[in-house]
Amino acid sequence: MKTKIISLVSVIFLLVSVINSNAYYTRDIKTTTINISDNMICHMSVRIMEKAFKKAKGVETVEVNRNEKTITITYDDSKTDLSKLEKVLTKVGFKANDKDASMMGYDSLPDCCKTK
Repeated sequence: MKTKIISLVSVIFLLVSVINSNAYYTRDIKTTTINISDNMICHMSVRIMEKAFKKAKGVETVEVNRNEKTITITYDDSKTDLSKLEKVLTKVGFKANDKDASMMGYDSLPDCCKTK
């Protein structure tokens, strides 16, 4: 009986410790803007970009501004960073800031998404 009580108290203490340690964990949410002015921005390219970022780890929100030719991304800094976000775009065939698009990604884009 004593061992059961000691075990129960130990489990409760462990659970309270785990809950308290998680309460202090905060996500480091950041927002960045990527320049995509060297890209053709049609409706199809917006969908391709948004779809690529949906698969990216740590991305919270994506907003493509076709008029300003920018993408604003809110992300968890503990899971990703700017260079990884730029790589998401270059991999699917778009330039990101000063990073060139991958040729394989660019070749797979529909013609309307390619720069003329």
